[in-house]
Amino acid sequence: MPATPNVSQKPYYPPSPPVVPDNLTALPRGYIGRALLVLMCLYLFVLVYLGLAAGSAYLVYWSVWKLPWAPEGTRGRAAAGYFFFVKIPAMLASGMLCLFLVKGLFTRSRRDRDMLMELRAEEHPRLFAFLRKLCQEVAAPFPKRVFVTYDVNAAVFYNSSALGLFLPVRKNLLIGLGLVNVVNLSEFKAALAHEFGHFSQRTMKLGSCVYTMNRLIVDMVFERDWWDDLLDQWKGWDLRISWLAYVLAAFTWMVRKILMGIFLLSNLAERGLSRAMEFHADKVAVAAAGSEALVRCLYKLHPGSEALQRALSDLYWASERKLYSRDFYYHHSRALEHLSKEKNDPNYGVPPPLPKDPGQRQPLFKPEERQDTNIWDTHPPDYLREQNACNPYIVAEQDERSPWLLFGRTDEDIRRLREKMTLRVYRHILEIREKQLPLQAPETVQQEIDAEHEALTFDPKYQGLYENRYLFLEHLEDWMQEADANPTSVGQLRERVREIYSRDWRPVMKRWGELLEERQTAQAIAEGRERPEEGRFSALGTTWPVAKAEQVFRKLESEVQTIENQIREADKAIFQAHYLMAKEVSQQARDALVKYYQWARRLEDWCTKLKRHAELMDMIGHLISSDADFARQEGANIVETFLGIRRDLDPIYMEIMQAQVPKLMGLQDQPRASAVILPQGLVPREPDENRGLPLGEWLEKMWQQLSGARTRSHRLYVRTLTTILAIEEEIERRWQRRQSR
Repeated sequence: MPATPNVSQKPYYPPSPPVVPDNLTALPRGYIGRALLVLMCLYLFVLVYLGLAAGSAYLVYWSVWKLPWAPEGTRGRAAAGYFFFVKIPAMLASGMLCLFLVKGLFTRSRRDRDMLMELRAEEHPRLFAFLRKLCQEVAAPFPKRVFVTYDVNAAVFYNSSALGLFLPVRKNLLIGLGLVNVVNLSEFKAALAHEFGHFSQRTMKLGSCVYTMNRLIVDMVFERDWWDDLLDQWKGWDLRISWLAYVLAAFTWMVRKILMGIFLLSNLAERGLSRAMEFHADKVAVAAAGSEALVRCLYKLHPGSEALQRALSDLYWASERKLYSRDFYYHHSRALEHLSKEKNDPNYGVPPPLPKDPGQRQPLFKPEERQDTNIWDTHPPDYLREQNACNPYIVAEQDERSPWLLFGRTDEDIRRLREKMTLRVYRHILEIREKQLPLQAPETVQQEIDAEHEALTFDPKYQGLYENRYLFLEHLEDWMQEADANPTSVGQLRERVREIYSRDWRPVMKRWGELLEERQTAQAIAEGRERPEEGRFSALGTTWPVAKAEQVFRKLESEVQTIENQIREADKAIFQAHYLMAKEVSQQARDALVKYYQWARRLEDWCTKLKRHAELMDMIGHLISSDADFARQEGANIVETFLGIRRDLDPIYMEIMQAQVPKLMGLQDQPRASAVILPQGLVPREPDENRGLPLGEWLEKMWQQLSGARTRSHRLYVRTLTTILAIEEEIERRWQRRQSR
């Protein structure tokens, strides 16, 4: 796909199918029933919510006006005690309960606008003419506003407040430029026709209401904010004043459980309706662009998204070397090419050619290849969407041009749009805060990225032996002593190495990874750290009761050890073969080989420790994000854990500071290891508000530093391993030349 497509005199609107059945976009069976079920859940929520809100408002009225300020006939200390320990707590409790229920009405939910860029008709006349014609064709209202974002997506969204339960809300259209970058014009038309299919659905109003209802429930049930802080402070007062705070906490716990039940019920009902709406919107897309355009668009979404994440990673790596591209989408396209090569699939993200006879068409999605879905997914599996789109199969001419031609009058307009979005990616996704980024031509930046990929990519001839693992080097010195004391024929060892490299290790590595995950799960269950909801867990191709976790763990441990022994023996044979060849070549060659192996072992130790600490921080972060009460209840322990991690990092950091990186593939110089792994250093051992580093900022900064160090150390290890393999190849060439003399 070209970076910026040439302007064409051909119409910018792809042809529609010549023949479309009259009932193609009719509502599917059961659609109305699902809509009524969602409507009933909404009514239930409104009744419960209004009842609770009205009840809390009455309690406020009662506690202020009906509850006496002092009991009749009391005075002095008795009256004062009643006022401070009954009247005041009652007014506080009723007021806070009312606030708890109505505070969500005063918040307006708006999407994070950092990555959204609004497009206007006067700047993008082709796109808006395209949208108007498409809206007319599918009989949908024109969107209130049109936005673009960076990712592989298209969506309907709306700014929602509590008034959305009662008043109509106009919908906005969101177009991901990553989607524009991977589909052709017909597929783009199908994607937007699908979204406009939602625009035309009357039940989309129910989706808006459910969204608003969910926001209110989530705010009350799952969020913990200033209201909960106030309640916690009140509970810390004298018990004579705080006794009602405990009553209020118990009551709000009960309200949250009731609302959670309504949340689950309404979302289950709405998910069924949403899937029916997706099938119907797909039919609208088929009527506008044909079956093939929609299915091929779906086919490109996952590879396009994977390539997008790869491009983000590539640009982040380049930014650490002060390389900044002016076109993110150039690298997005190149990342898709790299993934295709890595997966050894030239058609990755590229559907097969269309057959001349539609009757000979083969499905692009197969049921056995589908990604796991669950009852909460709003979108059906792709294979079912393909079946729906192709029944009946609607033929339409395919326009293979890029949709980029819609986004400006000239190539320069398109280039500016891509550059603006690229800057937003740097600022808000990669979080690079430099005021003026020295943007460069994407081709220049990509050359450095390609060189990095080459240094971090293993030759296919190794058949997966080195993918995603560390060498087994714990007995390196023993291997050297064994080779020195009992030198086996180099020819025999070379033959053993040829056997190793002729074996396909990919299924072995895949099985090893699966066993490691299963072993970790079984161990956690056996130690009581995890407990499956249904009392059973999967391992070794079957399911097991929790009571057998220890037994299964031992079986898994045995299988893991069997595979690891195979890999360890392969590493040993490869090292000893090249070690003995290097000895025959020269002492210098032998010493260099040993030095790189020792460096790899040292680096592995750092990688393992950094990874362990980073995973602990990730686990804590997951608990904080998934459990609203976890951070509040365990705040002190969390801080102490992070302080402990920072203390543990000191000796590792000192080692990294003192170590020099050897000459490696793709590195122009030999920097200190700290300059590669922790270029920004580490935060101080403790937060210090006096020096402008409060606790929250300290925690976030350490988390970012450790996550980055984990990634950089692993990349350095892979670079080390590719360098070792290149050295071994050179040793073998030199040894062969000596033998041929």
